[in-house]
Amino acid sequence: MKEIGIPYFKNYSPKEHGGDVQNWAIAQDERGVMYFGNNSGVLEYDGVSWRLIPVKTGSVVRALALAADGRIYVGAQSTIGFLAPDAIGQLQYVSLLDSIPPESRDFVEIAKVYATKSGVYFQAFDRLFLWSNGRMRLWRPDHPFHISFVVNDVLYIRQPGVGLLQMAGDSLQLIRDGEKFSELRIYMMLPFGDNKILIGTREQGLFVYDGVKALPFPTEIDAFLLENQLYHGVMLANGEVALATLRGGVAIIDRSGRLQLLLDKDAGLQDNNVWLLASDAQQGLWLALNNGIARVETPSPLALFDERSGLRGSVESTLRHRGTLYVATHQGVFYLKPAVVSPRSPAISRAAFQPIRGIAEQCWALLSAGETLLAATHAGVYQIEGAQARLLRESAGHSYALYRSKKDTTLIYVGLENGLALLRFNPKTRQWSEAGEVNGVEVEVRDMAETANGILWLGTRSQGYLRVDLSDGLAHPPIQIFDRRHGLPEDYGWASLIALTGREVFATSKGLLRFDEKAQRFLPDTTFGAIYADSAHSTGEAAVDHNDNLWLQSGSGTAQQLGVAVRQPNGSYVWQYSPFARLSDFTIWDIYCEREETLMGVGNTWIGGPEGLVRYDAAAQKDYAVNFSALLRRVITVNGDSVLFGGTGINEDALTMASPLPYLNNSLRFEFSASSYDNESVNRFQYYLENFDKGWSAWTKETKKDYTNISEGRYRFHVRAKNAYDHVSAEAVYSFKILPPWYRNWWAYLIYLSLAGFGVYGLIKYRTQQLVQRSRALEEIVQQRTEKVRQQTEELETLDDIVKKINREVDLENVLRSLLDQGLKLFPQAEKASVLLYDANSGLFKFAAAAGYDLARMKDIAFTPAQLAQRYTTGSEQVGEGVYIVRNLQNLYEENTASPAGPISVLVMTAVRQGQTEAYLIFDNLSSPDAFSQSDAHKLSRFRSHAVSAIIKAEILQELQEKNIEIIKTQEQLIMQEKLASLGSLTAGIAHEIKNPLNFVNNFAVLSVELAQELKEEIEQQESKIDSRAVTAITELLQTLQQNAQKINEHGKRADSIVRGMLQHSRAESGDRENTDLTALLRQAVSLAYHGMRAQENGFNVTLEEDYDATAGTIDVVPQDVSRVFLNLINNANYAVLQKKKKWDEMPKPAGGAGYVPTLSVRTKNLGDKVEIRIRDNGTGIPQSVKDKIFNPFFTTKPPGQGTGLGLSISYDIIQKHRGEMRVETEEGNFTEFIITLPKTASNKS
Repeated sequence: MKEIGIPYFKNYSPKEHGGDVQNWAIAQDERGVMYFGNNSGVLEYDGVSWRLIPVKTGSVVRALALAADGRIYVGAQSTIGFLAPDAIGQLQYVSLLDSIPPESRDFVEIAKVYATKSGVYFQAFDRLFLWSNGRMRLWRPDHPFHISFVVNDVLYIRQPGVGLLQMAGDSLQLIRDGEKFSELRIYMMLPFGDNKILIGTREQGLFVYDGVKALPFPTEIDAFLLENQLYHGVMLANGEVALATLRGGVAIIDRSGRLQLLLDKDAGLQDNNVWLLASDAQQGLWLALNNGIARVETPSPLALFDERSGLRGSVESTLRHRGTLYVATHQGVFYLKPAVVSPRSPAISRAAFQPIRGIAEQCWALLSAGETLLAATHAGVYQIEGAQARLLRESAGHSYALYRSKKDTTLIYVGLENGLALLRFNPKTRQWSEAGEVNGVEVEVRDMAETANGILWLGTRSQGYLRVDLSDGLAHPPIQIFDRRHGLPEDYGWASLIALTGREVFATSKGLLRFDEKAQRFLPDTTFGAIYADSAHSTGEAAVDHNDNLWLQSGSGTAQQLGVAVRQPNGSYVWQYSPFARLSDFTIWDIYCEREETLMGVGNTWIGGPEGLVRYDAAAQKDYAVNFSALLRRVITVNGDSVLFGGTGINEDALTMASPLPYLNNSLRFEFSASSYDNESVNRFQYYLENFDKGWSAWTKETKKDYTNISEGRYRFHVRAKNAYDHVSAEAVYSFKILPPWYRNWWAYLIYLSLAGFGVYGLIKYRTQQLVQRSRALEEIVQQRTEKVRQQTEELETLDDIVKKINREVDLENVLRSLLDQGLKLFPQAEKASVLLYDANSGLFKFAAAAGYDLARMKDIAFTPAQLAQRYTTGSEQVGEGVYIVRNLQNLYEENTASPAGPISVLVMTAVRQGQTEAYLIFDNLSSPDAFSQSDAHKLSRFRSHAVSAIIKAEILQELQEKNIEIIKTQEQLIMQEKLASLGSLTAGIAHEIKNPLNFVNNFAVLSVELAQELKEEIEQQESKIDSRAVTAITELLQTLQQNAQKINEHGKRADSIVRGMLQHSRAESGDRENTDLTALLRQAVSLAYHGMRAQENGFNVTLEEDYDATAGTIDVVPQDVSRVFLNLINNANYAVLQKKKKWDEMPKPAGGAGYVPTLSVRTKNLGDKVEIRIRDNGTGIPQSVKDKIFNPFFTTKPPGQGTGLGLSISYDIIQKHRGEMRVETEEGNFTEFIITLPKTASNKS
């Protein structure tokens, strides 16, 4: 059984790495930096950024190798060489062509480069070079080479027509049995243990060579390799072999030839053409592709199954049943069909999930019960047999959880949306069937666990825990509910259960808990560590494996991680996190630990969620503590015009700037990376600048740090990295020195001292002259300030008089008028003035007072705050707080004020309250741009505080008056509602008491009519036997009796209609709330009302105007109740226009006059979280004298017998119960309009 998943891997596209699409070679230096041979040169990647190192114009790099001297050697078209840093540490290509005799430099390209103890080999197809100890050696074959390999530091090279050769001393010699490969093309040679070599050929697959003979090595994928053309191979850290093909991607086999992994385009690889493979220091596998580069995290215990594997929907539950893996998702149940591999077939059918037929609902849980597999779903419980499902128990809501009783194995508990159901096994029929529900459980059951003594714990979603004692049977078991009153923390969220051996652990979003039986309370459970009992540390999905180890997702806030608490012999637990660090971004909804041994091994754990399903294979070992490097990649000046360090030092352990920096370049940027490539995007960094920072920074994902204005001195920049597995690297350190600025050098200080001496002498002489001039100036200043004080005294007296006049006014309108009048006196050059007040309802400024302007013509003019700021304050000359002189005006309203010309200059004052500009006081001059001076502005500044206080005082008084009116109206509405409620209760009582006697009256009235008719018929039959005059008298009496009984019946029905209305008036909502299409409901009511009126009045007709807001959508209402409101209002409207039409037709009309057209208007409007309905008619209207009574029960304006007076009262009650509003606007003789506002969602909806 091959349940082969997809490994974690990453594609690097040409757009990302910046080179050509084709890549041929891979190498890694001692620091961990990666290099790739590309058609455009050598690509360098450090985990953060890519760089292209050109080799030679148009030269394709085919081969790379790391030698013992730490250099990367390069083989390319027509050139060989190596990479070395220049003076500032930027890697450059250094050619070795000068070391080759001129006559031997004409090779086409280098196919392979190998570093051995003997030196570095460069293999071309027609020659072989060896670079050793600064000298280049050369071998020229008689026949061209094919390809070469190095195994155990020995060079092997295949020569077509000859066979496989090896370098022995200074010559190439045919190995034993090497002639076998004279016609077989070799593309792979790897050490295979015990001095054996694994050889891969294009034509006949794999061989094992033991030094004497090459024998075939059969594998499961022989046909696959022949079909897809083997091209390269590499030995992985776990002993498995990765094989690259030109058509089928990469296949990995174990040492027995069994397929372990297939990675191709179907699995997400960006290209199936793989030229070369290489392992890095972290055991990752790099792929040089014909289109791009890729890296695979293998070997790894993690494998992914998602939509690429046929698995659709978010995973909720995983279970192995009778050897097959089943997965429940939001799109049904799927089973895993293993991969099919045959050495005789080139096609490999990868492991894929197949859907179970007959079930497509949301599935929540799976349970294996003997031979039966059950699934809990949205529709109920299904039984799965093979690849088909059948419904075993249907449920109205979700079935969330399944649990087989340990005490009674014939019993299965089913956790429902609002209860706990039972399934019972019949040993005779060997079938499970429904067995009712447990009384008293009315919560959403999400989790279950049973104790040894038959106590069943139930976990819920935010409803606490339930404990059901089933020791005495299922009929009426005792049930205890535990919530915050019993120790559960606030906002504990999901209440889950973890069943360990011998006890239960209670998991919430506020940590792990245990239950104290004696105290009957939940307490923090510190068994797994104090942090897991901390309410700040939330817990998520959990599972227990076959060794009683706890698997738990936990963390703080959004930082959640999966770990396993491994049980120790002494009963304590040790946590492991590293194997699951790769899942930091994987949302976990399910953890399933396999307890039975399978062909894939024992102890596999499956982790599911919205992104798919991950298999964790504990047998697949991976070293998570591999050392890696923190790399300082570049140091530049912050302005970016100078590179000071290019990323590669001659001595990486002591990186030092070549020469001291001038002070001008004292702002630097340090760029860094880490050579850890597993999920490299989560690598974090710490740094500090010695002699500048106080200590290490916090860990950050930022890969650069800027320092500005660094003082002169010596510094050392430190950086270290933490990878995805929380392993911390060693520090990278870079030393540098910054010189002092020129003005802090020794010779600068000597100049300063000399200049100081000359300065002292000059200062004394200058100061003497200055004192004489200042004495004269002081006399002039005293005279000027004396005059200024006199003027200010006069201004203050005038201002005091003005303030007293303004403060006498209380009303806002009078205050504003007084402000303008007194302001014009204070500033005689102002020809006109106005006040703009902010209207909070509209968010606009409007004119509230004016002097010199016609206020009536300005009442409809309004401005936004931004418009007034643009006109009066932005770019204006501000003199003091809130005072501006404006000389560059933009016309806003002058054309609307009948002014022959707009103002030329303006003096403006703003009034601000609680950070909001409430008013603008504006003084206009229409003739001079310099009408207002700084002195005027200062005068207005002194006037401003008094003016603002007066405006705000008047506004507050006006607001208090408006609030008082509003409170009075609210009190009247409350009184009315209380009256209506009391009257409703009274009418309900009266109606119930009258109902039965009224039924008797109606029934006996009908019976009396029938009896009178029967008596009349009997007299007619006996007419010959009775005196004719007696017959006539009796007949007349019977006719009168019959007519009276009919009248009683008619009025009884009328009274019965009134009683029904009274009962409906007092009744609560008559149905459930539903999400209802408002437009459809209104259209239906309009149609019913119209046709109903037409049925009563043949000549009735009305013009209908409908305007429904398409964005209004649906609302949560009781549709029959709200429809009744609409019918009442539309019927009343039809009646009103009908009555007006009748009156109009009876009235004399002038010749040529327009006729009356009955019109009904129905409109809706979207108000965000509410919707407004307007029903308007142009009928008789409602007199103001009765307007306030129309919602009172039994009040009607219709003639006797035509209305109960309950329609509007009932309608008002219905709207109130929907938390809406209903009001009326009317004008007698012209129109009536009812306005209804309803919330879109009901606040009390469950």
